[in-house]
Amino acid sequence: MNKLKILFTNTHKPFIFIILLSTSTQKVFAIPFGVYDPRSLAMGGTGVASANSINAIYYNPSLLATQKTYKEKNKQQAFSFPVIAGRASKSLQDLSDINNKNYDSSISAVISTYNANPTPANANSALALVQNLQSDLSNVSNKLILADVSASLAIGIPSKNAGGAFYFLQRGVGDGNINVTATDSALITDYQEALLFISSSGSQGSAHPELFSGGNLIDPINSLTSTANARAAIITEMGVSFAGEFILFKRKVLLSMKPKVYKLKTFDYSSSITNNAVNSQSLQNSQWQLNVDLGATYNINKAWRAGLVIKDVLAKDFPTSNGNTITIKPQIRAGLAYFAQSYTLTADIDLIPNNGVFENNKKQYLLLGGEIPVSFFKLRAGYRYALQSKVSNEDGMFSVGVGINLKSFYLDFAYAENSEQIGAGLMFGFNF
Repeated sequence: MNKLKILFTNTHKPFIFIILLSTSTQKVFAIPFGVYDPRSLAMGGTGVASANSINAIYYNPSLLATQKTYKEKNKQQAFSFPVIAGRASKSLQDLSDINNKNYDSSISAVISTYNANPTPANANSALALVQNLQSDLSNVSNKLILADVSASLAIGIPSKNAGGAFYFLQRGVGDGNINVTATDSALITDYQEALLFISSSGSQGSAHPELFSGGNLIDPINSLTSTANARAAIITEMGVSFAGEFILFKRKVLLSMKPKVYKLKTFDYSSSITNNAVNSQSLQNSQWQLNVDLGATYNINKAWRAGLVIKDVLAKDFPTSNGNTITIKPQIRAGLAYFAQSYTLTADIDLIPNNGVFENNKKQYLLLGGEIPVSFFKLRAGYRYALQSKVSNEDGMFSVGVGINLKSFYLDFAYAENSEQIGAGLMFGFNF
């Protein structure tokens, strides 16, 4: 149990709070396509064909060249700070609750109290605590836990036939799972039966003499065999983008290039509940790396627009101290948007599956979103659907949000939720 406390007491470090537990034996963990701002989060994660000067730098910078007038007249240049968005499994709260209850010390204490004074009342107190432990572990047992949080600032300069942007981003992404073994589950059940037998004066439960030594009840904490591992990355990234109009196959196409530099801190952790031992824990820093994102936009007509983005063209592996590998690899996403006078509809899709956090777990998403302007508000809603994934909490996620525009200032909120995950975002900025 002590390992949980170790993880959660590191929350003072940037993004360390999203480093979770995992029992996967796979060696490669690919960084997923993230959601970087509340406008996109509210619209299901879309942005490849629908982003504007505020968030195009994250999803498809070629959209910065879609303005109908030059930047001196359109006044759509945007400065955004802070830009915060993230998603996390609800089981994070369950993990936090387990940590706060300090089962390793509290169970040892009630067992010691019972051994010093073996009354039915003390046995009943120990029984209640063991029952709570079993209930809490069942809430997180073999359940995948995901977290992806980013904070950034951005400057977007859109214009007619050309545009550019700059951004600075820090992102934390991790995954995890506590593997509660069948042996541990059976042991906890046996302790419940033994304590119930004592507290009921033999009318219920079972005696389980193997749980006693010299007349004293054995402390179960040191007998637990469940294990846990953690794998995560903290990414610091900055870059600039350039977008312009080109003629391809006799059609006007907007293309962009976003060179960027980034570095990773990889976190690898493994431990055993047995004797509360931490086998290894390591945080490793990488050197600055160079990469590039490519984007394209095609205006089909006045209402329809298509987009394509290739993120992280240059694949790069980052080894961790425990023999795992965190990978930055290319990701391709296409988008389609429809712009009516009174609303916007948009859809994005991953053209190739992305490696998931577990071996052979390929993940591919279809993202849907919409936006309706009402006075100085913009109401948004969206839905994320997993076309393929072996993970239950990668199922559909609904999202909503609102943007508030007052003269040159804007403020955006977003909220997303399904049965297993929750997401939120906040952004503030102004146009100039």
